[in-house]
Amino acid sequence: MRTKFIRGGAALGAVAFALAAVAGCGGDDKKDDANGGSKAGGGAAKVAPAAAIEAAAKKTTEAKSAKFEMTMKVPSAAGAGGSMKSSGVMSWDPLEMDMTLSGSAMGGGSGGLKSARMVMVDDVMYMNGGAEAAKQLDGKHWIKIDPKAVAEQSGDKSMADAITGGLDEQGKNQDPAKQMAMFLDSPDIKKVGSGEVAGVQATHYKGTVSLEQAAKQNGSLEYLSKAERKQLVDAMKKQGVEKYNVDVWVDGDQYPVQFKQSYNTTQGPTSVQMRFSDWGAKVNAQAPAATDTVDLMEMLKKAQQQGG
Repeated sequence: MRTKFIRGGAALGAVAFALAAVAGCGGDDKKDDANGGSKAGGGAAKVAPAAAIEAAAKKTTEAKSAKFEMTMKVPSAAGAGGSMKSSGVMSWDPLEMDMTLSGSAMGGGSGGLKSARMVMVDDVMYMNGGAEAAKQLDGKHWIKIDPKAVAEQSGDKSMADAITGGLDEQGKNQDPAKQMAMFLDSPDIKKVGSGEVAGVQATHYKGTVSLEQAAKQNGSLEYLSKAERKQLVDAMKKQGVEKYNVDVWVDGDQYPVQFKQSYNTTQGPTSVQMRFSDWGAKVNAQAPAATDTVDLMEMLKKAQQQGG
């Protein structure tokens, strides 16, 4: 049954989806009354745009964790295309997550998973697709996913690129402050309005960053090292991105309530929108019991041995 799960593409499709979600943690232009959250604060402070973004980056790094909701849209040509939604809690120091995933990109209409829970501990992912998925895994509920090992074993270059790219190029940069540090490279950061976001007053800042500007390392190195900056810029170049649009909503306590990034790739438009709340929340991510876990790498090996 396990090899059938692999041959049908359900496991690999879910892996690519989850890794894209991990990479995206880190959004269609909506009004400032969009759902979201952060620590309650008073009216948004009157601060110069660049200074406001840098202050938000500092508060984000200090918090080290938060609850989040993410909506991601990727082109179908990217392999795990469609819409993705995830929500949960994540820490970026150390990197840990506990979240639920759903969306058309999981391929639920063609035998894939409709939703799943994903836990990430010590750079290893564990995915639980529920009771129906367990029936195809000899009753075990969790798939263990070592991203690098799966990429090497898959034998599928596009899948390997999606997996290693998802974790190595972006997954290690989960701190939202790193994305906001790139925003500081924009020469046209501006305040475009303010209003209530989930009951909290927030100020909306907007800007556009070209890859050329990002590569010049104008932003603060306090939140994004030269090596990390190069890694992010190279990842964008690999996707054919020339520039990207960024929107950030910052509350009166200088925490980002909502972060949106949109850009065009060689395969089509991509957008990621994240909403944050409960800064400093505890993650408590734990690896499931080994007796209830199947190693995806072993599943791949068996599938290849059987001509899968």
